[in-house]
Amino acid sequence: MPDSLPEGLPPAAADAVLAPARLAALAATRLVDTDPEAEFDRLTSLTARSTGAPISIVALIDADRAYFKSAHGLPQMPPGRAVSLAQSMCQHVVAAGEPMVIDSTRDHPILRDNGGVTDLGAGAYLGVPIRSPSGHILGSLCAIDVEAHHWTPDDVATLVATAAAAQGEVALRAEREARVAAERMTRLKSAFLANMSHEIRTPLTAILGSAEILNDEVAAESRDLTGSILSGGQRLMSTLNAVLDLAQIEAGQLTPSPRPTDVAAR
Repeated sequence: MPDSLPEGLPPAAADAVLAPARLAALAATRLVDTDPEAEFDRLTSLTARSTGAPISIVALIDADRAYFKSAHGLPQMPPGRAVSLAQSMCQHVVAAGEPMVIDSTRDHPILRDNGGVTDLGAGAYLGVPIRSPSGHILGSLCAIDVEAHHWTPDDVATLVATAAAAQGEVALRAEREARVAAERMTRLKSAFLANMSHEIRTPLTAILGSAEILNDEVAAESRDLTGSILSGGQRLMSTLNAVLDLAQIEAGQLTPSPRPTDVAAR
């Protein structure tokens, strides 16, 4: 834990909120500081309609702020689509690791002094965790009322199911990121192998050509040496060609042409 905590982060929540693995999982989603997305906006709209709450938010909890990936029903979006942890109730969902069901925030020992209550006027709060594919809690899907609100078991079940949909969207994004990264690595590998081909083929061709000339000109007793050079060089060239062919196949630049082969004859 750092010597000083971000403003508004209670010591009891610090270990969970500031956990390096959790923050790395959040950064890997590439959801923070991004444009609004219809997929998340539909989820907050559904949450508000199904619970009767005027406000619903997908809040991602960073080291010192709550970033609103989607917010339904807010009179106005906060600057930068984020509030400090001092105004974040969702940080407590990250700390608890489970749903928070608060019918009256003004009577709650943890939330009554939170800026979301004192500054923004939240009267009731229902939040459930949103997890990464690795299981780390990224933030919360929450429903907020300005007055006290009795949350029913159906409300909680609805938020849990909707948060699962949000988690599915996060997982799809992670899969896309992984696929893009894999494709990039394949392109880099192909470029490396193509460059290696040029750098190795040129001197290897010169070595083989010189060895062939020497093999014809040297005395018979020296041809074992030139023969070894030729044999080793040809084997290296064959290996190089096979590696490059495989790289081109993986990159989609070379299409295999299967045909019947007499294995016994080979």
